[in-house]
Amino acid sequence: MDELGIADTKGLFHILTDWFNRTEYGDKNKDVNFEVDNDSLFDAGCQKIKDKYIITMSRGTISCLDDFFLTSFTNPLYFLGSKKAYAINPDFPFDFFIRNEHAHVSPHLRYFDYRRQLFLKRTDKAERLWPFHFQGFPYGDENRVNFAFLFSNIALSWVFFHELAHIQLGHLDYLKAKSKMGENLKIKELKTIESANEHSESLAFDRILLEWEADAMATRLTLKFWETIDITSFIDLEDSILEYALLWRGVIDAIGGVILVFEKSRLIYGESNIYPSPRGRLYQVIDTLISYLQQKEKKEVLGGLVAVHSGLNDIGSSGQILISDDDAPDILSCLKSTDRIFYNGYGITSVLKRNIDIVNSEIDLLWPSLLVHNFVLNKETQLIMNKRWFDEPKNIKQLHFQKITEIQNFRPPLLNNLFSNK
Repeated sequence: MDELGIADTKGLFHILTDWFNRTEYGDKNKDVNFEVDNDSLFDAGCQKIKDKYIITMSRGTISCLDDFFLTSFTNPLYFLGSKKAYAINPDFPFDFFIRNEHAHVSPHLRYFDYRRQLFLKRTDKAERLWPFHFQGFPYGDENRVNFAFLFSNIALSWVFFHELAHIQLGHLDYLKAKSKMGENLKIKELKTIESANEHSESLAFDRILLEWEADAMATRLTLKFWETIDITSFIDLEDSILEYALLWRGVIDAIGGVILVFEKSRLIYGESNIYPSPRGRLYQVIDTLISYLQQKEKKEVLGGLVAVHSGLNDIGSSGQILISDDDAPDILSCLKSTDRIFYNGYGITSVLKRNIDIVNSEIDLLWPSLLVHNFVLNKETQLIMNKRWFDEPKNIKQLHFQKITEIQNFRPPLLNNLFSNK
């Protein structure tokens, strides 16, 4: 990630901040600043120093999202096409990993480099992974790369809005009051609270509820910000329903990519689990999208429903590039000794697959339909679907309802409307 890329990212967040302050939720009285730190981990955070708020994002986050979506779109099946013979440059230096002084791998996720894979004649695995990957999106080098960077920007905007939501929803002040900590409280996404104190464990469950809120607000803001993008600038479309389908599908794919990449980072480097599961977080995204579209025109609603099914297919496919036996040596070298014992016992690939391979059956594609229509399923299917997708969100919503009065004291009343139906 060079200085130009960081400047572009900061420019995007200035645009997002200015746009947010013009929405009904904006608060121009809050001094919110943005910084990019040099950490190679996939991480972001926010903090309050006196009356000043700071949102931070690591270089690793920006690099990893670019790599993830470029790899997803530029796999050998689609990106190279007939140009395979001309795409190989044996003099070009390739390296999957760059380690910093803390022995963190940057980017700390293994991706296919399509040129390197072709040079080494290792394309068979890629062809098995992506039989229908991102089907329906435009083919051709320039279009695919443009879409990859668009998705990366959508993903970065969701991360930014997630941290902004922590600030606007009063989460920092709430945690400060609950933990009795000093002035400079910081939320880091890979850690419970960036300060050791005796109240951290008791606050871990509160953090799950706060992350649930931040995800909900971030998704709604992301949908609202990106809904005016002209998809036809990337591909000519005659069907307006398909246009909306690609737009909402892109948002689902982008946010889903953040959830999966962050989950792998959390499994390797995170100190505790203070989040809903990846399925719980993805449920929140899709539930928010469907609720958001209920007030739109019929063609947008239909496009959204098409997008949900296609987006889940994309997430199921793209998630596979984060699961590889080849990752084992590098992951083990980054783990603490206690975690190393756990991963050795269960197998790294098994742990990654259980947490990242979250769309792998017909049930994982069917469940969003139940948010819109009342289908009668057989008992066994319903039980499996509840366990995989519905039980956790139901429990979080119930507990959130019990805690909402306590949490909402730390934010403007207008923002409580975001959760009145949750």
